[in-house]
Amino acid sequence: MDAVVAFATSTGEQVARLQHAARVTAVCLHPRDSLLLYSGSSDGRITLWDLSTGAHVRLWHVGSPIESLAVSPSGDTGVAALAWAHHGSHRTPHSCHHASWLCAAPYTLERPTPAV
Repeated sequence: MDAVVAFATSTGEQVARLQHAARVTAVCLHPRDSLLLYSGSSDGRITLWDLSTGAHVRLWHVGSPIESLAVSPSGDTGVAALAWAHHGSHRTPHSCHHASWLCAAPYTLERPTPAV
């Protein structure tokens, strides 16, 4: 699916549809603000969304497909697991093309690329 659809737990009503250009592969709520949501996709983008407006807050291009996301309890550090490339019988991590992101290593949330 190329979108995240969010529903209110109290009413069951849809509150947001967050459109991606590629297949969504990971989601994670912000630990200190339940109206913020991170999503990752197969095109190597991680987006921070405002669920109350459906707008992009921040966007990171890491250059490799995202497989999972996790954010620290403070909300200022996170980890992204990136997809593995298959080269014959060998598996190697795709390279990361963003200074804020390393394969399965901590990243800072303070240096985003502005959303377009």
